Amino acid sequence: MLLELREITKTYLLGEIPVKALNGVSLDIDKGEFIAICGPSGSGKSTLLNIIGTIDTPSTGSVRYAGQDILAMTDDEQTAMRNGTIGFIFQTFNLVPVLSALENVMLPLSFRKMSAVAARDKAMGTLVGVGLEKFVNHRPNKLSGGQRQRVAIARALAQEPALVIADEPTANLDTATSMQILDIMLDLNTKQKITFLFSTHDPRLIDRVKRIMWLQDGVIKSDQRKSAA
Repeated sequence: MLLELREITKTYLLGEIPVKALNGVSLDIDKGEFIAICGPSGSGKSTLLNIIGTIDTPSTGSVRYAGQDILAMTDDEQTAMRNGTIGFIFQTFNLVPVLSALENVMLPLSFRKMSAVAARDKAMGTLVGVGLEKFVNHRPNKLSGGQRQRVAIARALAQEPALVIADEPTANLDTATSMQILDIMLDLNTKQKITFLFSTHDPRLIDRVKRIMWLQDGVIKSDQRKSAA
């Protein structure tokens, strides 16, 4: 089992008013799954992804990653685990505007104290893998939305993660580009057995995922695994 969540709750304070974003979420995720978390805005999708990615902590409940109790880790231990095993793809891309595509992908590798030569080779390889070999020296403002999202995917994959978390990865993309991004993620999932977990309310993606969770008002309303064709 890659991930085990049990009775996760998350409550925020809106002024003095408590707002419950998650209300007793429990789920198991196996290695190599390809999962969409669906639901309307405000349903708790991003909060759930942030807790799984150790960006946020639950108010109550437990999270285990590969058998390890994440909540029992120190901040440094969580950071090391996150940097070594989890990749993130954001709907706003989160690329550094003054850096080239190659430099953006190299950046998180430098945090792992990888040599510049090794980081460049790794970054170049992942950019080639997502079809951007002709754009490695382009800055984000010289790239299309789809190309910037592919840079974000390459940045996530360069760390060789076991799990990739994507928050609305196609929200800012047209249909053709969205399908290209989904094809890349599915191919990586199939060939490299990388687990993908992404939030979406994009109906264009629903028919192609392998497992769909529907989240509403902080509660999982349904969890459907599709049978293999």
